[in-house]
Amino acid sequence: MAIVVSDTSAIRALHHLGLLGLIKSLYGDLLVPPAVDTELRTPRQAFAPIDLALLGVARVQTPTTGAHISLAVIGLDAGEIEAITLAIEIGADYLLIDERMGRAAAARLGLRIAGVIGVLIEAKRRGLLPEVAPLLGRLRRELRFHMHAAFESAVLRTVGEIRQL
Repeated sequence: MAIVVSDTSAIRALHHLGLLGLIKSLYGDLLVPPAVDTELRTPRQAFAPIDLALLGVARVQTPTTGAHISLAVIGLDAGEIEAITLAIEIGADYLLIDERMGRAAAARLGLRIAGVIGVLIEAKRRGLLPEVAPLLGRLRRELRFHMHAAFESAVLRTVGEIRQL
């Protein structure tokens, strides 16, 4: 099984959908750095707190190098910085991250990235989800998850929920 490091957004979205267990089913071990754990337990916005220790779905692991300092200058938050740093340090198979700047930084550093949409696509492909479309709708409506209509259509075509023209 794979080792996955996650930023806050993918965990929050999957938890909201009641699908946090998909990460373990699809990939294996889930690690989060302390900043992500803190962001989940004490959210700044109107989100419900998430205690990963109580849920038993992830381990908290602290990055050991100071390499993350250079990421701070490009405008990433603490969770993104620590998640990218931890993923590099342990040679994670995937980094789960959704924010555009964080994804771009992780890609420049050579990390394999996925986001909540990638998790949903893979779960549908493996037969763990019957449909993706209702979940995308919930993400958009309930969490104000940003995705362009063309991207959403492409995702639904990928999972066979929109027929090719």
